[in-house]
Amino acid sequence: MIAKAKIKYLKISPRKLRLLLPLIRNKAVPVALSILENTNKKAASYIYKAVHSAAANAKRLPNVNENDLYISRIFADGGPMLKRYKARAMGMAATIRKRSCHLTVELDTLTPVPKVSARGGPDSGKKKVSKVQKKTVGAPKFRDEHSQPGDRSYVRRK
Repeated sequence: MIAKAKIKYLKISPRKLRLLLPLIRNKAVPVALSILENTNKKAASYIYKAVHSAAANAKRLPNVNENDLYISRIFADGGPMLKRYKARAMGMAATIRKRSCHLTVELDTLTPVPKVSARGGPDSGKKKVSKVQKKTVGAPKFRDEHSQPGDRSYVRRK
């Protein structure tokens, strides 16, 4: 993920936004923006603003070209609902749920961008320990030389 943009509390249901998300998922940013400009839906304007904002956030980074950006993740989550009531027959009331949503857009580049640490060098100077080394530090010893890692002979049974 190179850049991210979130728009919260949009006054549109997430179901309506999710209709348009497959149209632009994994597309290049200029292509996605042109698709959204020519889509005749209210949700298209909200998605356009979010993608445009994420592209502007990515432009601030060094060594990032706007033409290399593509939409790696885009999703709409449900937000809080406003509950209203409508009069119904025989003195009853029906709940009307006015839904809102949160839209998140994440962009990435087709070519990898070199990372620069806060200290200025390509790495921060810390010794990196791989996950394999972390797991094997406290691993139990085998009972004899003939047992294999898949064997359960070293496991104590009750």
